[in-house]
Amino acid sequence: MVRKPNFKLIAKGKDITENLAKNLISLEFIDTHGSDESDEISFRVFGLYKKPEFGDELELYLGYRNNDVDELYKCGVFEVLSVTKDYKLNITEVRASAVNFSDKGTSGGIKGRLTRTWSDTTIFQIGKKIASENGLNFKGEGDDMGIKHILQDNKNSLEFLLDICIKFGYLMSNKNKFIIKQGRKMVSLKVSDLVELNITEANKNSYSSVIVEWQDIDEGKVKSIKIGSGTSYKMQIPKPKSDAEAYRMAEAKLRALNSGGISENLRALGMDLRAGREMEIDFGDNNKAIFKVKRVIHTLDGSGYFIEAEFENV
Repeated sequence: MVRKPNFKLIAKGKDITENLAKNLISLEFIDTHGSDESDEISFRVFGLYKKPEFGDELELYLGYRNNDVDELYKCGVFEVLSVTKDYKLNITEVRASAVNFSDKGTSGGIKGRLTRTWSDTTIFQIGKKIASENGLNFKGEGDDMGIKHILQDNKNSLEFLLDICIKFGYLMSNKNKFIIKQGRKMVSLKVSDLVELNITEANKNSYSSVIVEWQDIDEGKVKSIKIGSGTSYKMQIPKPKSDAEAYRMAEAKLRALNSGGISENLRALGMDLRAGREMEIDFGDNNKAIFKVKRVIHTLDGSGYFIEAEFENV
């Protein structure tokens, strides 16, 4: 069985995979669960490309090619935010986001705080109205659920909708504009399935900053990036692809430390693991635990297809 990492990218309805694949340096999909961040994709290719352009719609699929048969899953639909061309290195980098979190919309923007009562409605109807208020499309999948009365108390609409989806066992995403669906079957993993599994215990607020350090062999020195101020948590990392990647790792670590209790992350071969889903890990000897996935970074490059996931106790 020959199983190779693969992807498909459609731009404005046109499949551009073949043109990009032969020059692809790296492809990244960041899948988040929460109200403050939008899912993003980015890719770097050799060559100076005219397209895609700012505002173009991209549809991404990730997975594998197994004996000449594609086994891909849909990551979502994204809008191009920026196209950067490095004329010296002859490289084009494209970044795209799942949703434009601007302040447009009839209710002060999707991030504006509102207080209102929802009565004699359903989860899908609430989602459809919030999407409409903010110029977004909506899709409900599975069975809807009636809601007699619920208060949106000084919360932005996205945070409110996320809360009720979690409460009633639904998944919400903005990957295809705006989707609410019934919870899917839990993902089950064994420790042997994973490349890395790290569990760190930390007291909440014991650290207010994080320093990441790595050795730059080319320059013959140790480099570091710090985020936050005050008491620092220091961690060693492999040489990152960029300062932005190092910053993101430090940011993720600080967020995990300040969440209190236990911070958890794993690395594994690429798979369809989504933020917001529950995940079971089998530690062996009848020791199993269930976690909620907070964030997943999918990376496809010359070394293969891998995921890095942050998760927490349910």
